[in-house]
Amino acid sequence: PRESDGTLSAVQDSDCGAMDCLPPNALVWIEGEAMPRRLEEVQPGQRVRCFDRLTGQVKYASVLEVKAEVGPVNWTTITLADGTVLDLTADHPMQPVGAEASQGCAMRPFGSERPTVSAAALRSGEDHLLALKIEPVLVKTVQTCLEDHRRVFMTVQQPERHSIFVSRAKSEGGGFAEPVAVESACRGQEESPWRCRASRTFLEVSAITTAARRPTSAPPSL
Repeated sequence: PRESDGTLSAVQDSDCGAMDCLPPNALVWIEGEAMPRRLEEVQPGQRVRCFDRLTGQVKYASVLEVKAEVGPVNWTTITLADGTVLDLTADHPMQPVGAEASQGCAMRPFGSERPTVSAAALRSGEDHLLALKIEPVLVKTVQTCLEDHRRVFMTVQQPERHSIFVSRAKSEGGGFAEPVAVESACRGQEESPWRCRASRTFLEVSAITTAARRPTSAPPSL
């Protein structure tokens, strides 16, 4: 639901409970707009700037759901080595990347050695997160505390594939911080159903399937 000014009204519950949220004043980039927009102003059907882990490129993905949440939850503040700061709920999914990553499968988009983790579980001094400049930045500190803040839940199309670039709004003088890739709300921490590998100059993607069991008896005779 939205207020008369177009911003989101608060709701108590979502499909994922009170988890996987960002601050209402967090900034995202909408297709066709030069300046970022506050997360609470985004509407389903709009397309937000993301990192496509399948192709290793920046692209726009459609927003499926946006709604507000209220009530006390644990919030995590992530500070990167370059000074970038990002606030989000402690259980919001994040995808660490390798320090050597650059593009495409070098980002280990699927079947990563370091799976998707909650924001609070990021390892200071070890994990790296992807910034909009398309390079990994070391996580310097991770701090979590219980706070009662209004927050926004947002999911995008193909969440296992698209990471949303989100920036923290600067309180003084306007502007925004370096955008950081965060995962879509409700993205599980289970293994992705896709496997990706580089083959010469091509990207090969295949579904991970479980081999069918052989029948133990012979088929009926015709």
